[in-house]
Amino acid sequence: MDATVNDGVFRCLADRPEARRGEPAVLSPDDPKHDYYMDSGAHPDIVQRLWDQLGKALPIDSRALVFGTPALVHRGSGTILAFALGTEYAIRLPAEVSKTQRPVGLRTVAKWTTGGSTNIAETCGEDWIFGSFSRDEVNWCEQAFLACSRVAG
Repeated sequence: MDATVNDGVFRCLADRPEARRGEPAVLSPDDPKHDYYMDSGAHPDIVQRLWDQLGKALPIDSRALVFGTPALVHRGSGTILAFALGTEYAIRLPAEVSKTQRPVGLRTVAKWTTGGSTNIAETCGEDWIFGSFSRDEVNWCEQAFLACSRVAG
């Protein structure tokens, strides 16, 4: 996978208050219970969705902290598959869904209670969407993981 594949996510997360200064950008969660709480900058329901639902479908444990934010990362390629963002979560769509059979109604913009918004496709790349707790997301994460596995080796 291209070394710049995570650049948009890194730009999105690097300046957040949860970023652990002086530590590597991607870490294994050292205390998974701790990271289910707001200290991670993510609502506990969002962390549960990422790690306990989407992550459980993956062949290996892919839980990680990216700049202190709960995420799913393909260990072999280092590709970020999904990450939490406050009360939202973002998912990298597999290429076959992103480019060809993209379902109607996928959301790329989140509006925040503070009045701002984030366009995840502009910030992280056109293969990113905001999650909606759809059943399809489990399959998409698994497909993206398998595609990374083929590229990694």
